[in-house]
Amino acid sequence: MLSTKDPALERQITQRFAELQKVLDRHRTGTRRFVSYRTVTPTDVRQLSDAVNALSEPLSRLTAAVTR
Repeated sequence: MLSTKDPALERQITQRFAELQKVLDRHRTGTRRFVSYRTVTPTDVRQLSDAVNALSEPLSRLTAAVTR
């Protein structure tokens, strides 16, 4: 549905999810586990935060896009 109503937004959301996944993947210890948050550096925390914030912006426009 989003692809027909706002394809640019769909691409942006897909891209931002992929970027967040790349940041998360740096902290994997196996196929299903992540390192302890206590071992994440302040720089890593900032990168994770930035990736989540970058995704939240286009997600905030999602409802309006599909209900118009």
